[in-house]
Amino acid sequence: MIIALAYKVANDSKNGPSTPQVYHSSSASSNPITFGEMYRLAIDVGNNYPPSYIAWVPQLRFHESKLVDDIDRFITHRLFAYLMDNLLVIFGQEAKATKIYDQIVKNYEVVRFAHTQPINILSDNYKSIIASMSSNDQSIFYFDPLLIKWKQYNQDICFGTRKYFWREKGDPLESSVGKKKLRVIKLVLFVLRTLAAIAAYYGLKKTGKYVLSKM
Repeated sequence: MIIALAYKVANDSKNGPSTPQVYHSSSASSNPITFGEMYRLAIDVGNNYPPSYIAWVPQLRFHESKLVDDIDRFITHRLFAYLMDNLLVIFGQEAKATKIYDQIVKNYEVVRFAHTQPINILSDNYKSIIASMSSNDQSIFYFDPLLIKWKQYNQDICFGTRKYFWREKGDPLESSVGKKKLRVIKLVLFVLRTLAAIAAYYGLKKTGKYVLSKM
């Protein structure tokens, strides 16, 4: 967009100086997508094409209630990190799962704010740039948010992150190792949630009996 904008400004300046314009290339007004929709698309990629090094289920649930959100994260993530550290210590390895989780929590707090705040970026000015371009130029300088295919865009981001940041080897579309690991991890998560539910049930039951006995 910057190259196309520079060309447009140069041509407009031939008619004399004009009022400076602010240009945003944002999908907010032309091709909007919610944080929840982006999240679901990313989770679909993780579930359908899990990486070979996967250590936990692809998920990042949010709740309007901070208390419910914190409880869910404790059961789903913190307990699992403790379990992993205990296993690492048993096998003579360094306990590091909780340290990794603490780093994730810091990033999560930023995301928690973003997903609860409505953000609308005015970006109508960029349309005048596109209108001044030929169809051939539009295909070369590809910056119209209306043309974004969010499902493919999200998959490209996930695969690109795994390849260039996590250094994943092989084709994510053909990997079967991650799928096998994910099935085992989902079973572990089911057991953890079941045990947590049973513990909560008996805890509340005993608490209720104690309160009634004092009345």
